[in-house]
Amino acid sequence: MDSSFKVVSPSDVEVKSPIMSEHLGAAYFGLSKNLKDGSIYQLNISFTYNRTEGLSGFYFSKYQEDNVTKVIGSTQMEPIDARRAFPCFDEPQLRANFTLKIVHDASNDVVLFNTPKRKTEQFGDASGKRLLTTFETTLSMSTYLVAFVICEFSNITTTTSSGTQVSVFSRREEGIKCS
Repeated sequence: MDSSFKVVSPSDVEVKSPIMSEHLGAAYFGLSKNLKDGSIYQLNISFTYNRTEGLSGFYFSKYQEDNVTKVIGSTQMEPIDARRAFPCFDEPQLRANFTLKIVHDASNDVVLFNTPKRKTEQFGDASGKRLLTTFETTLSMSTYLVAFVICEFSNITTTTSSGTQVSVFSRREEGIKCS
């Protein structure tokens, strides 16, 4: 994980000697002056995620389809693995609203998050190979509930008699059989 910290507002507060603890999954830093109660501060964090092996945070799995290796990106944030995927206060009692934007290959037909898609648009050059999908903002929730998936699956959707929309996703080669 590569990170840098900067207090944007007020601009006279500087971040001093940040310390990243991979073992604890936390960042610690001092400030050039004490913060005042009741004041609002804005801290910007530049963050680069380096994929790791394992099934925690945001991770990748591989499978074979028609002798081609495919990759699925998915999440497992519980109990405190959201901090592996993005900078956050990753404590179950704390809540926030999340607005997610995912840059992905155009071949990924399925890009899911906790909320419906707001829009998908071309990203980067004019080749159309990369897309930016933006989702609606969540209700206030704990970080361990954040979930997203990026894959090349197929799906079927139906609506229950009570009006609830239900979707089932599977690998294309498996097909979907529901009744």
